[in-house]
Amino acid sequence: MKFLMAGAKYVFLSIIYMALWIFGLAIGNTFFGAAVPETGGSQSGILGLMLLASALNTAVIMLMVQYSNWTGIRLVGVVALEIYAIQFFLSQIETLWFNDALGLPMNLIYAIFIGGLIVAVLFALIVVRIMDKFKSAVPPPRADFEGLSLKKILFRIGMLVILIYPLLYMTAGYFIAWQFEPLRIHYSGSAELKSFWAVLWINMENGLWLWQIARGLLWVLIAWPVQIMIRGGFPRKGIILGLLFAVLMNSQLLLPNPYMPGIIPLVHGIETASSNFLWGMAIAWLLSPLLKMNDFKSDTDNILLTE
Repeated sequence: MKFLMAGAKYVFLSIIYMALWIFGLAIGNTFFGAAVPETGGSQSGILGLMLLASALNTAVIMLMVQYSNWTGIRLVGVVALEIYAIQFFLSQIETLWFNDALGLPMNLIYAIFIGGLIVAVLFALIVVRIMDKFKSAVPPPRADFEGLSLKKILFRIGMLVILIYPLLYMTAGYFIAWQFEPLRIHYSGSAELKSFWAVLWINMENGLWLWQIARGLLWVLIAWPVQIMIRGGFPRKGIILGLLFAVLMNSQLLLPNPYMPGIIPLVHGIETASSNFLWGMAIAWLLSPLLKMNDFKSDTDNILLTE
């Protein structure tokens, strides 16, 4: 019975996610006067892919909520932050860097920023309520930072944002995405495949490495509350964080995209889903030991998202 109830909640929430996604983007497009881009696909096919993307997003969000020690408005805030920051904000500030090649109208980017906020807040309220996480009789545990030096925190965060994330980003970008000629032509106008070190040097000179340091810091900031609220330690925290980063960022690449023709969305999906998952794991690996939690003994929870 619990399995059927969990399944019903999942289907319902997936449909709600899709409906809010359509509603939020419609509001954003109307507010900024952005035209819906022509994709060339059938309406039913696009809706089917959107439902699939919504179902993937819903699954990882439910997983996060299931294993959260937090409840109520604090949990709503974290869920909304993760949805908005990963799916809508971080993806679009990446678009801004490469927009000379992509060609998205700025009013469409603004519409996504505003529409995404509507999706994130409303879905966070609904999913926390549907999963009965609005209140709890047991106070949540708190992170204990006693005896932890600021130097240790800053060193680990510095390692993550200055070295690990940019290097992971550049490595995945070169050895996965940049190996495909259509992608090289789309972004650089040339089919030439330069060496990894040559491309790395170019990215340092043009500021992309510094840009990814800034994005890496944002990633760590949005990962921090998830690290605190998820029951258990590594690898559970890392798996949930990696799935959030990989799925919420990339599920939208399933949709027809006139700004990324041909195989480019598929290649980007493979590239960023794999690197983002590893990135989430790396954050949890380095930051989880800093958080001493008075954890609930609740390993009876199961992956089927039942209470």
